[in-house]
Amino acid sequence: MRVESAVAVAGVGASSEMRPRRRAFDWMLLLLIAASTFAAQLASAQESAGDASEESANPVETQRGEKICQYEDITGSRMRKRVCFTQERWDAREMAAKNLVRDLDAKPVAGENNAGPGR
Repeated sequence: MRVESAVAVAGVGASSEMRPRRRAFDWMLLLLIAASTFAAQLASAQESAGDASEESANPVETQRGEKICQYEDITGSRMRKRVCFTQERWDAREMAAKNLVRDLDAKPVAGENNAGPGR
């Protein structure tokens, strides 16, 4: 004969009495873990936002060739990436972005009626 547990042998309903307490303990533990995870993410986000606002609020005069670092948001990620370039490179990136937007605005949109007048 195989015995699974002492409770099963004794025939005592202790396991049914402990289920509500165990379930409540499991929920409390889950909520505690979720709250601590949320607090850690909130603190991390506030730190990142604080760093970014300090950098953007205080423009630093740099010498030629000195690198300037900024934090950029990455699409699909909660993490921010630190990017460092010289002032000339930052200006070139800004101009390239403006040119890209200008080129995209100049192209016709698919699905518009581009057949021309009289058709």
